[in-house]
Amino acid sequence: WRIDNLLIENAPNLIWAEGGSGKSMFALFLAVLLDQGHIDTDHQLVVEPGNVLYLDWETDHSEIAGRVKKIHAGHNISSSTGIIYRYMGQPLERDTDRIRDIVDERNIDVIIYDSMGLAVSGEMENAENVLGFFRAIREIGKTSLVISHSNRQGTIFGSAYTSNAARSVWEASQSGS
Repeated sequence: WRIDNLLIENAPNLIWAEGGSGKSMFALFLAVLLDQGHIDTDHQLVVEPGNVLYLDWETDHSEIAGRVKKIHAGHNISSSTGIIYRYMGQPLERDTDRIRDIVDERNIDVIIYDSMGLAVSGEMENAENVLGFFRAIREIGKTSLVISHSNRQGTIFGSAYTSNAARSVWEASQSGS
């Protein structure tokens, strides 16, 4: 485990939920814990520290940096972040070689893919498109956390391989108001 009982080491892990449920914020929280080598005793998350690459198809660097600063402030972390950010403008399969170069150059241990809908080349209902995405993740290697969304029926969006190709799958939900 990269994070005990949450992220399986050297495998694709997936978290999904409806939009606006906090998936990206949770992924960044985990990224900060990994980056800082912090054992968060309040949540009892045992973390194997490592270098994190955040691949972002949805927002921009300033939004992610602002969220990381808030997480640092909330956990009284004064050191700067080591999380590597990269905005992604094309599907993962078209950028696999460049991502592998970054992983090698920066000694990356964990990659966050935010989010699968824009990272897949083509329709997510198509099994071959989803399998191509997961083949690219496996080719790049390392521990990964893929963020995905729910469909109109409230289940995981896309082909059955969206959940079948990941080693662990987590559904997130909001609680309280």
